[in-house]
Amino acid sequence: MAWYSTGTVKVTVNSATVTGTGTQWLAAARQGEAFVAPDGRLYEVLNIASDTSLTLTMPYLGASATGQRYALAPMQGYVKELADRVAALLLLSQQEWAMVLKAADLQAAPNDATNGKILTVGRAFGLGSSGAGSSYDKFPSASLNDDGVPSGLYWANYAVADLPPGFGSGLLIHRQIGTTGAQILINGSSGVMFYRGRVGSVWGTWKTSLAVNDYGLGGGTVTPTNGRDGVNPFGWYYQSSPVPSWGGGQFFLDMPYGSSQNAGLRLSTIPYTDDFFLNGGVSGKKEYRPACKLVHDKNIVGDVGAGSVMAVGSNANGTWVRFADGTQICYGTQLFQGIAWNRKTWTYPLEFYSSPVVTCSGQGDNGGFASAPLVESYTREVYFTKVTGSVENDNWAKFGCIAIGRWKA
Repeated sequence: MAWYSTGTVKVTVNSATVTGTGTQWLAAARQGEAFVAPDGRLYEVLNIASDTSLTLTMPYLGASATGQRYALAPMQGYVKELADRVAALLLLSQQEWAMVLKAADLQAAPNDATNGKILTVGRAFGLGSSGAGSSYDKFPSASLNDDGVPSGLYWANYAVADLPPGFGSGLLIHRQIGTTGAQILINGSSGVMFYRGRVGSVWGTWKTSLAVNDYGLGGGTVTPTNGRDGVNPFGWYYQSSPVPSWGGGQFFLDMPYGSSQNAGLRLSTIPYTDDFFLNGGVSGKKEYRPACKLVHDKNIVGDVGAGSVMAVGSNANGTWVRFADGTQICYGTQLFQGIAWNRKTWTYPLEFYSSPVVTCSGQGDNGGFASAPLVESYTREVYFTKVTGSVENDNWAKFGCIAIGRWKA
């Protein structure tokens, strides 16, 4: 490298500072270079403070002088030249780089998979390209099942065989490694993602990736694709009508069976109630059996007409118990004062569907009538009739009765 000697310098005896006039040392000088001084000696440059000021590693030994000629001699020229050339290379444009590199080092085509080739922006296996289906990013084979296709990001559409059914077009991420591999497809409109693997040189079937809230999973309920009275893919649904003939609630979890998605199991509830139902499927069909209401602590005792196991209550005539199967039990007591007991009545606390079986026991001031009355039972009441020839009670008689029958057919 050439020595630098532009401008003049001022030097002072016993001072390590050199002052320049018309100099540009920040760009032209380097630490470690030799300063050829006016006194003929060589001094090492310690620091470049500015274009017009530098410091030597030792004080100047000659006489003080101004406007003197000097020179800077590179002592580490290869390092400086390398740094300057690297800086210049970083400023090269893409076209200038292409001139620096050999043409043989670059890809010959967008999908040139030769080892050691330099990838080109906007061409290499779809990287950096724009525009759907451009010549640079479309899948470079007729079928997604073909062997030997370079790994990359591609745009796949109807022109490529073996896409998922009804896919349309979208992004393909492709990687094949010998007999194995993997592919990911993302639909360009819906964003639905498909994926599959490759084992033993055979591609598997396409699978669909679920998103949060698909079929109600990970979110709220969704509208059932096959309706409330149909069998739906596994999911959490809501639909108010129509009400299926086999019953159940409007919130429901469908769990189909087998690859044909026949009816398997449905768990449902009426919104904001404590009524829960289970439905089993009809074998081999997309039909459910009638709903079974689940029994729990809040529906054992309640309104049997609304699904509770039993209902209980009482009134002035006595106490009653009703069961969901139709059984009804009524019991109570009757106290009669005075005489003339024949055909006295007890009205049941609740009416029966048909005449019940009635059993009575009695007490009184004369045991003949009270101990063994005859009874005539009807749906609303029972009549107490004295035994023929028995002695009337003079003051009182008390009867305890229990009636068992049905409240529905």
